[in-house]
Amino acid sequence: MKLLLISRVFRKKWFWLLLFPIATAGTVVYTSRDMQREYVTNATIYTGLASGYSITSSEDSRVDYYAINNAFDNLITTIKSSETVEDVALHLLASHLQLTRPNPYILGPKGLAKLNELIDAKNRRQLVVKGNESATYERLKQLAHRPENNLLKKILYDSKSNYAIEGITGRLTVARKNTSDMLELSFKADDPAVCQHTLSDLIDVFRERYTSMKSSETNNVVRYFENQVQQSYRSLQGAENTLRDFGVDHKIINYGEQSKFVAESKEDMTTDYNREVMRYKAAKAAIAAIERRLSNRMSVVTTNEDILARRTELGKAQLQLANAMATGQPASVIEPLQNNFTRLSDELRQVAHTYYSLNNSQEGLPQSNLLDDWLNKLIESEESGARITVMRNRLREYDAIYTEFAPLGSTLNRMEREVGVAEKEYLSVLHGLNLARLRQKNLQMSGPLSVLDPPKFPLSPEPSKRAVLVIAAFLAGFVVMFTFFLVRELLNGSIRTSDQAEKRIGLPLAAAFPLIAKKTTSGVLLNVRHDMLEQLRSVLMIETLAARPDAARPVNNYHLIILFSTRPSEQPSWVGTYLADLLTQAGHSVAYLYPRDTVMTDARPDHEECWRTYHPGPRFSDTRHIGELVSRAGFNGSSLSYVFLELPALRETAIPAALVAQASLSLLIVNAASDWARTDSELVNFYQRASRANVMMVVDQIEPDLLEPLTGPIKGKSRKKAKKTLTQTPTPTLSPTPIS
Repeated sequence: MKLLLISRVFRKKWFWLLLFPIATAGTVVYTSRDMQREYVTNATIYTGLASGYSITSSEDSRVDYYAINNAFDNLITTIKSSETVEDVALHLLASHLQLTRPNPYILGPKGLAKLNELIDAKNRRQLVVKGNESATYERLKQLAHRPENNLLKKILYDSKSNYAIEGITGRLTVARKNTSDMLELSFKADDPAVCQHTLSDLIDVFRERYTSMKSSETNNVVRYFENQVQQSYRSLQGAENTLRDFGVDHKIINYGEQSKFVAESKEDMTTDYNREVMRYKAAKAAIAAIERRLSNRMSVVTTNEDILARRTELGKAQLQLANAMATGQPASVIEPLQNNFTRLSDELRQVAHTYYSLNNSQEGLPQSNLLDDWLNKLIESEESGARITVMRNRLREYDAIYTEFAPLGSTLNRMEREVGVAEKEYLSVLHGLNLARLRQKNLQMSGPLSVLDPPKFPLSPEPSKRAVLVIAAFLAGFVVMFTFFLVRELLNGSIRTSDQAEKRIGLPLAAAFPLIAKKTTSGVLLNVRHDMLEQLRSVLMIETLAARPDAARPVNNYHLIILFSTRPSEQPSWVGTYLADLLTQAGHSVAYLYPRDTVMTDARPDHEECWRTYHPGPRFSDTRHIGELVSRAGFNGSSLSYVFLELPALRETAIPAALVAQASLSLLIVNAASDWARTDSELVNFYQRASRANVMMVVDQIEPDLLEPLTGPIKGKSRKKAKKTLTQTPTPTLSPTPIS
């Protein structure tokens, strides 16, 4: 069905399907008659982003394709940025403003003429510094950056000249060459010199901006890390100085070793002190025991002033010696103190013996050994007492040291942590500075991007695209028109085919007639119409003459055939006239009654007496018998075989139920070009309820290609007999004879 629909569109609308594309193509041909030829130049830049070697490269480094693609995107964006293109336009304009006459290698005659139209002589004197292109560029740059609107901004942003930023960007093509390090640039212009110089200036400006941008990035990073290194170094120095001053103030060289030594020394001192206390108490106990044995004579010795003085002197000497030994004095200091103590001990022992011998008799000689023991224990107790005093003082000093050292440990640890943190921060920032300087040096060594293929002067323009545009316009016009007609066909809501008529109306099909133009000479379509008329006559004969139990009985020995339609535009006149004509030719007596206002266009003049009009007045629907209309028309009902009654449109006149009930066959005439509404369906249903015979339909005005599913392919030669029958006599308009 879709192929059939497409072929129908081609067959029916072939004229418009050719006319509109030809008109469209012709319009393109006319509008492109002055199309300028374009010149193209190309350039290739080596970037080294993917495979380039630098001082930061390593043998086993992996390729980061995402980073490479991102770098290429940055390059392309930088090239196409408005700042870059604006700088290129200013360089190009400054170069062209230096010209006073055309130069084929800088600017051609047409380009110079357009430039003179853009910038008149007065504005040119304000913009140009003669003989100095750089100064002209600087002046243009200052003018372009001014906030107010001016002529230069209009040229750069609003014009369609070679200096318009939008135009340069639109004619510029930048792309990476496959997966290589190469960047391909292409530019188009209507002047070969402008084409070459624009791309050359673009490469220069882009390389300068790219290098400056990269250098500014590394410079900023290096400057940042240098500042951070200085701050970190100052912080580290401050922490170290604080730690040093704390150690000096508290006389700390190595806190761990010092605290360990103090703890061990105190522990040893405590042990010696306890041992010395025990020795001292033992000596005291021994002295007390010896004195009890010497009884009263010993009290004289102990109370002698000389002996007491020497005991005191001996105690002092012992105290000095104990202090020296406790404090770890050198041997040169301890040895004299030891000799002095020994001397005083000997002198005390000699004085005690002398005094004891002078005051005792020979009987006392056996007690001399007790006196020696007493003197020894006395000296020992004095030594222990002196050592105990020194040790006790030393233990108090250790307690003071403990009291001082205890809080110093936590403070010292906190200061050491601060120094460690400051040192780590300093080393980290110093590492970052080294990496930034390495990156900066790498960028300096790599230098700007390398131009492998500089832009060349194009010698010939590109092939014209005019033919392509014309073909495209023709195809576009054809597609537009074809789509328009195809959519209109798809959205067409008319009946169009006999199948659609059967589905939408619900009546059996009696015949279907093709659409035939008034001036047609197609024998094939006339032949199809003749075949359908014969088929319709067969249906009429079968429905009226076949012996069927439910067939309507003839009225007054003739059969009533009613032709009706639902709309005024679907008059069934020609179908009835041709059918009546065929029956008349077959020898049947036929009467054809039709409404007075109907114009009969297909009546046969040799049977004009068969046609009569009637007036469907207000009481027409109340007509009880067909004989009334037949007698009014002047027919003799007894001699008739068939009476054809053409009813007015059902939408305009009420259904004559009595006449419909007398019909032997009713034919609904439907125009395939019209649509079918619910009102039409309701009217047909009412008609069927009134009829006692079959109600069939005839579909008229079907386009020939849509009739093929019913008749088969409408091709081949026409049958001469049918053609002769249908065309031998013209069909002039018949002047009907009215009913009197």
